Amino acid sequence: MGQTMNDEVVKAFKDSTTSVFETMLGSEVTSGEATHNHQLAARGVSGIIGLTGSISGDVIICFDEKTAIAATAVLLGMEPDGLDGDVIDAVGELTNMIAGNAKGRLEKYDLSLALPTVITGTGHRIGFKSGIQPVSLPFISQWGNFSIELVLAEVKALQFGC
Repeated sequence: MGQTMNDEVVKAFKDSTTSVFETMLGSEVTSGEATHNHQLAARGVSGIIGLTGSISGDVIICFDEKTAIAATAVLLGMEPDGLDGDVIDAVGELTNMIAGNAKGRLEKYDLSLALPTVITGTGHRIGFKSGIQPVSLPFISQWGNFSIELVLAEVKALQFGC
């Protein structure tokens, strides 16, 4: 992705994450500096959602287990019983809300969202296509740190001719 699009996409996901946490969880979050990551963060719970359009790839929200459980407790108004189905559903829903909110901020890219998937397990690793350099957006919340990983690439239009 070009630098201009990168900045616009990064801002959309930072603003979206801040908005979703304030609106849905009543929590302020602080974002750190975006960095290019050669390897995605290994945490306990990751929500992944695919994007297609003029940019394509995956958006991943990476939580420590305790952060995911605490956010779920606030979102659902009840204390989950560890890393259970409620936490997995809540992480999937937060992933969907953040990506959906960012999609609305990036209308010119004509984006579509897939259904979110949630992966659990301490230290799990998520691979990505070589040549794509993920951008990591770190956040600090009252429950702990988390990150948004943008594994996105510009889609080149195919040209046909004789």
